[in-house]
Amino acid sequence: MSEFLYPISVLSQDKTYLFREFTHLQYKNFTKTILDEDKNALERFINTLIDDLSEDCLDTTTLNVLDKFYIMLVIRARCISPEIIFQSEVEGENEEKTKVSIPVKINDMLQKIGEYELEYTFEFNDGAISVKGSLPKRLYYTDVYDVAAECIDTIMFGNKTIHITNLQTEEKKSILSQLPSAVLPEVVKFIQRQDEIVRSDPLLKFDTDLNLPFGVKFELHLYDGTIPEFIRVIYNANLKDFYKHEYTLMRRFKFDFEAVTSSTPAELNLYYSIISKDLEREKKEMQERDHQSGGGVAPPQNLSP
Repeated sequence: MSEFLYPISVLSQDKTYLFREFTHLQYKNFTKTILDEDKNALERFINTLIDDLSEDCLDTTTLNVLDKFYIMLVIRARCISPEIIFQSEVEGENEEKTKVSIPVKINDMLQKIGEYELEYTFEFNDGAISVKGSLPKRLYYTDVYDVAAECIDTIMFGNKTIHITNLQTEEKKSILSQLPSAVLPEVVKFIQRQDEIVRSDPLLKFDTDLNLPFGVKFELHLYDGTIPEFIRVIYNANLKDFYKHEYTLMRRFKFDFEAVTSSTPAELNLYYSIISKDLEREKKEMQERDHQSGGGVAPPQNLSP
């Protein structure tokens, strides 16, 4: 059966890939992963999700952290909502706190990321050896040496080319330690230059005194864990709501379980909106009928006391 596909750009490759829709079931599993607060599990889930949703056999091992962030933003906009609603509290009169909602358009963030003038790749060549690499690929790192090792993709010397993208981090670190001493500082300089570009122009800025989760601005960082934490925030949901919605749709409105779990979160929200309006209409019609009939059932007549 044919299915709906939508395009997502991979900025580092200047190429567009087709993606499948993000389903209610995947969202529920992602929420469980977020709540579990395991960084390795979160990173694996995001990588697997991108791989599962990609129709065009996208090699996720070649994606850098900014590519993954961009893809997750598009999925969020397409399949959940094009807006992110941040909740905050402000003090009103008598020091009472009032909840306020701050909407943010995801398309504005996507445009900002697309405007960053980044160098996505680098090359070190001292005449004897050539080292090529790209921006950091993982979401979490322990130190700058890990970051530098993860950025290296290929090493060429003589007539040999060694591809190390798919090696484990410890193997990459071992290889980096055997390269000329000038390689590490050059890789670190490359990373820092790109990081400065994205930090100098915050992804989000708010002209407000409200107590937002990340302050009045949000700066991207390529290797300090800022990006995966922001992904956690924009995908975070109440796990209990998933089960309540499934029960309501299946028990009260006879939806099939497969239909519920395979729908996108945006589609389920639309169903709820339609059902709510329909119930409200039926309630209004019933009240109008009751009003026209005198407000209720007429009492029986000619009954003995």
